[in-house]
Amino acid sequence: MSIPGSPRRLARLGKPDWQRLRDYRKRLELLGLGLGTDLSTDLGDRIGTRGWWLGLAACTSLCGAALALATMVVPLPQAIRPGLTPTQREAMRPQFIAPLARGGATGTAPLPSPRFVEALAEAPERPRLEVTARINGRESFETMLRRAGVGASDINDAIALVRPMANLGALPRGSDVDIVLGRRETRSVPRPLELLGLRAAFDLRLAVSRVDGALQVK
Repeated sequence: MSIPGSPRRLARLGKPDWQRLRDYRKRLELLGLGLGTDLSTDLGDRIGTRGWWLGLAACTSLCGAALALATMVVPLPQAIRPGLTPTQREAMRPQFIAPLARGGATGTAPLPSPRFVEALAEAPERPRLEVTARINGRESFETMLRRAGVGASDINDAIALVRPMANLGALPRGSDVDIVLGRRETRSVPRPLELLGLRAAFDLRLAVSRVDGALQVK
């Protein structure tokens, strides 16, 4: 343990001054304190001295105060929910964070919360449908339009417009026909034909469109 002060200044001190400093140093050592700024006590050193007992008492007091304050903390109220059954856990697996990593074991679609879902009397329809139908070798042009969802009256009108310009029976096999169906008023009637486009030959492209409620060919 060092005494603060320069050596020249300590050399000028007399014997009584040295004795007073020595006594003051012994008093500090008995209290378990050092001459520096660190006032903590090492409980692993000088066991059994007065300073050690003072440090032990301070440590015990701090620990006791921390435990006493911990018992005064009011816990947050929360209802305890029962654990999930194996069936419920299997049903909720698609909603987990990593359902794809598990390989989609159940194959069921995740269901939204009933609190945020309101049942509709009737599912809304799209305002228009754009489909592409392919002409097969085994079916006629009329059958292809019926399979695409075109109504009977629109089929007859479209065939009447296209037949004078192209041989419908000799259309290239595997040809694509672009069809656009419009909005319908009720589900009991078919969608109206808005556009019908096809390539009848290598240098002939036909487009049947609805203008002012009637079909026209271009």
